[in-house]
Amino acid sequence: MEVPALAINGVTPVLSPILLLFLGIALAGASMLIASLLKRNLLLVTQKRLSPTRADDLQKAGDPTFYTRPAGTPRFFETGYARLAVGLVSVGSTGVMAMLLWALFSG
Repeated sequence: MEVPALAINGVTPVLSPILLLFLGIALAGASMLIASLLKRNLLLVTQKRLSPTRADDLQKAGDPTFYTRPAGTPRFFETGYARLAVGLVSVGSTGVMAMLLWALFSG
């Protein structure tokens, strides 16, 4: 489907604006998850006094029973922040795949 309003110097953009929207949504969710992992690593180094150069500390940080959150708080993937981030990644990646499949079979 040609959209003349989107043409730049008579050339229609290669990427659909809807595809770019879905890519942006997926990247926003992924950046939220990466930011939360960086925060956890920072808390491990500062509050728990773990050294990233010692093997014992690295094993301790990789243990799933070792928490950086206060007692009684929900697990990370039960928080609204994580659900929003995972939802954004899911919607964005599903939209990207749907757009790519549509472009593949529509010609």
